[in-house]
Amino acid sequence: MPDYTLGKGKVYWKADVGGTGIDVHLGNCPEFNFSPSLDKIEHFSSKSGAALKDDELITTKKVTVKFKLDEPNVSNMARFVMGGIAGDVINAFTLTEQKGHLHFVGDPPKGVTWDFKAYGNLIPDGDLALIGSDWMEFGFTFEVLDSDVYAGMFSMEDISA
Repeated sequence: MPDYTLGKGKVYWKADVGGTGIDVHLGNCPEFNFSPSLDKIEHFSSKSGAALKDDELITTKKVTVKFKLDEPNVSNMARFVMGGIAGDVINAFTLTEQKGHLHFVGDPPKGVTWDFKAYGNLIPDGDLALIGSDWMEFGFTFEVLDSDVYAGMFSMEDISA
């Protein structure tokens, strides 16, 4: 039987600094996109006529996650403007980085259920439409960083059972 999957799930965040020490559910996440990329250097033989590729070496491995949230509560907005919270007031851009753990737990109505965990830096990405004709959404880019926590740069497990 095919493993066609309709992606759904929940996204959690655990900050290294200033957090509660537990995974915090970020609310509804209408988009969650995972993008691995590699850079490589190629070698070409120059022994005769046309250059022929005879080797290559991967020089850079990078993983980026982009996601959007549509629940603009105080905690999420503070993450979006990299700010600290004092009551209901957000003091914007008081943080220079937001390192921590991102955790996606799949809950598809059909298909493979993925559990994704990574360590990295959470960066605001895109506009925040304070006036609009659609539900408010705001985005983040999560740059995965190498960490001793995971055997590779991140862990990805099929938890469909």
